[in-house]
Amino acid sequence: MSAVGGVAGLAGAALYDAFLAAGWVGSRLNPLNSFVSELEVPGQPASGLFRAADLASGLLIIAFALALYHRLPHNQATTFGCTLTAVLGAASVADARYPMPCAPSTDPSCQRHLDDVSLLAQLHQRHTLSSTVGVFAAIAAMWLLAHTSGINRPAPRLARACRRGAAVLAGLACLEVPLTYLGRGAGAAERLHVLLISTWIAALAIRLIHATLTGRYRWYRPTVVPLAKAMSSTAGCMSAAVGRVGNRAGPRRA
Repeated sequence: MSAVGGVAGLAGAALYDAFLAAGWVGSRLNPLNSFVSELEVPGQPASGLFRAADLASGLLIIAFALALYHRLPHNQATTFGCTLTAVLGAASVADARYPMPCAPSTDPSCQRHLDDVSLLAQLHQRHTLSSTVGVFAAIAAMWLLAHTSGINRPAPRLARACRRGAAVLAGLACLEVPLTYLGRGAGAAERLHVLLISTWIAALAIRLIHATLTGRYRWYRPTVVPLAKAMSSTAGCMSAAVGRVGNRAGPRRA
């Protein structure tokens, strides 16, 4: 199950970056200023293909989150981290189900509507809400899973990279708000944060596959081995002590 989950994570990460194929399918959207979600607007070239990729990516990420939870030690960081990873996948499914109604980077009337609506009012739109929830879920999942013992002990470098990635992702998410109102650069910031999320998922998926193929049932094996040695040593001492007691007791019986 874990190896399959790892493969699902790699596939989900790849499909999460489907926007990289925009130019090859005939999209004319400016990648610097347009939102990634504009590729899924009905009427855009291959919009159905991008929605299908978003849907498949979300389902694969959910499967990956379940496999990850199965392999990691069950503590609060793992539980909430894997749950939020699944929320990220569910948000991707919702994005595919409820695409943007128009493309603000190419439709002036659509852009004027966004300019006239406050950020809180925009959250009443299903697509905006699901996208926002997905980003915040990814930030929190990155941070929490970096602190679970199944990652930060056997793979401290990966844990540090996850913590830094969470900080960078939070910064990019905050940067998108003013860039959206400026009308320049929001697309580039969003594409960077999408790439960052997919890289994080791929890194965890590779680690999961590696742990499975090397026969490590748990990533926190380094903490289990000393415990097993201690138990073996204790059992040996007890056995020796029992033997000495038996030797002393023997002559008395005689």
